[in-house]
Amino acid sequence: MPQTHTLRLILFYRLWACPGPIEPTVIAATCPYYITMSYHTLTLLDTVPYLEEDGSNWPTFAPHFREAMKATYWGYSNGTTTHPIPNNAANPTNAEIQAIKGWERDDTIAQALLSMRLPDWVVLSIYPTAKTQWDWLIRKFSSQPGYEGTSTEEELTRETPVVTGQGGS
Repeated sequence: MPQTHTLRLILFYRLWACPGPIEPTVIAATCPYYITMSYHTLTLLDTVPYLEEDGSNWPTFAPHFREAMKATYWGYSNGTTTHPIPNNAANPTNAEIQAIKGWERDDTIAQALLSMRLPDWVVLSIYPTAKTQWDWLIRKFSSQPGYEGTSTEEELTRETPVVTGQGGS
């Protein structure tokens, strides 16, 4: 199993195994990846409600999560912070390798932040990126009564992607 997928499983297991709301200080103490996140990032999530099992609070959850994440890792969830692509895939430079590793780490953090607010049955499904996880949630729950976020979602996905590495031509 690739290292990134193993790390995601460990993160998701630790989140799933903890009963009830998870305190940011506990997370930071038990998971080395959380040390790279600020206490502020984890505290911001306290403003985000947990998504109900049936998604009935999606109209409240989605905008709260989006606003909390805009301060940090939102580009990974909406796809505007793209995976770096080396100029020569067969022979990437050390800088390109580090950029890819950094992107994968931050994408895993974005997924973990989202997973902290999701029901277990959603978290136990493995998504390759934070964007695929968020897109699945939009498809699954955006038809909830009272959710008028379609235009906002469309506007957010039209954002100019953030280039995080040298792309090949």
